[in-house]
Amino acid sequence: MSLRTGAVARRFIETWNSRDLDALLAMVTEECTFDSAHGGREPVTGKAQLRAAWSPALRRMTGEFVIRRLVEEGDVVVAEWDLIDGDRLVARGIDVLGVHEGRISSKSGYVKVPR
Repeated sequence: MSLRTGAVARRFIETWNSRDLDALLAMVTEECTFDSAHGGREPVTGKAQLRAAWSPALRRMTGEFVIRRLVEEGDVVVAEWDLIDGDRLVARGIDVLGVHEGRISSKSGYVKVPR
């Protein structure tokens, strides 16, 4: 794994734990595309739309993301993660992240919530 691309992806995922929306937006390209893990929603593009999509998600998020594995192929990183709240698994997911010039250029999320 390229330290640079993998490190960008790792830092981006870990920044979600701080719930700092401005820090997250500083890490993405101007035309970053986000395809939500929750089906039925249209992808959003650009920082204004990302702010509108991510702000409520950060407010209601509980727990912290724990990265299980990162796999890199060129400028794409697949990140496998768990969302843990105390000792409870809230969700398990995969993000497919595009990285361009040290910033996240796309994020597609896939989530499984335990019963």
